[in-house]
Amino acid sequence: MVIFDAATHLAYQKPARRYTMAELGLKNGISDIGVTDPFPFLSAEGVRALRGDVFSKNVVDKYVTSSYLASCQIRGMDRESVPFIHDLWTHPDTLKACSEAAGVDLVPIMPYELGHTNIQTPSRNAVKETLASLGPEPLPALVPSTESDSDSSDEEARGAEPVVHWHNDSYPWVCVVMLSDCSTMRGGETAVECGDGTVKKIRGPGLGFAVMMQGRYIRHSALNAFGAPERVTMVTSFRARDPEVRDESVLTTIRPISKLDPLYFQWVAYRMNLLAERFRKRAQDR
Repeated sequence: MVIFDAATHLAYQKPARRYTMAELGLKNGISDIGVTDPFPFLSAEGVRALRGDVFSKNVVDKYVTSSYLASCQIRGMDRESVPFIHDLWTHPDTLKACSEAAGVDLVPIMPYELGHTNIQTPSRNAVKETLASLGPEPLPALVPSTESDSDSSDEEARGAEPVVHWHNDSYPWVCVVMLSDCSTMRGGETAVECGDGTVKKIRGPGLGFAVMMQGRYIRHSALNAFGAPERVTMVTSFRARDPEVRDESVLTTIRPISKLDPLYFQWVAYRMNLLAERFRKRAQDR
């Protein structure tokens, strides 16, 4: 079992650019920043360790789900099943990096939402076959394509089902991490819809790059990838650490893809703890 070590597994560098909600033509967020450019987040060792957790036999047997939103997702893992994932996403250095990139101090929503993973499959009937091919090591990049290959793939991409369909997240912020080699990938971006209806596409240039996004307030989709043997991303959801900051979290997109007993238990605990923090802070301020 790999033990998380921030010095070994994180490779954070500040995003080169952050797009404001105003630049995207959007309103109502909890921060001026809407989405970041991709930035280095994990080392190669960190990527392998995350993948080792999420593609272990125990996790694949227990936590894979398919829904109207996506053909293959892995989510809701308990800490005993994925200790590295839980330790990484709750470590102070990880939270500091995500918060700095987002421009607001963040904490994870709840344990159930640590390490949600989206996996591209050729079809909804190929989930088992796809998962059997995945493990700690990202699949190697394909031979660079020719121009004619690119043209045919572009035509295919226009009619392809997204990895995750257009939606708004249930929680304020997300960190989306690329866990696949995308050096020969075409497509595969996270697409965000601007206020005027135009679409901005964002994808990191390599393994371990991440994007921070106010997914509750930005409609977005994970586009299908071509020219690569896999597309795997990991998503963890956050809220503002300050209990006084508006939290409009809902369960709209979450309930249909979750095991309801642990989800509801953690949801109620999180909401009650948030209220307790607010009451405590206001009592101290009086």
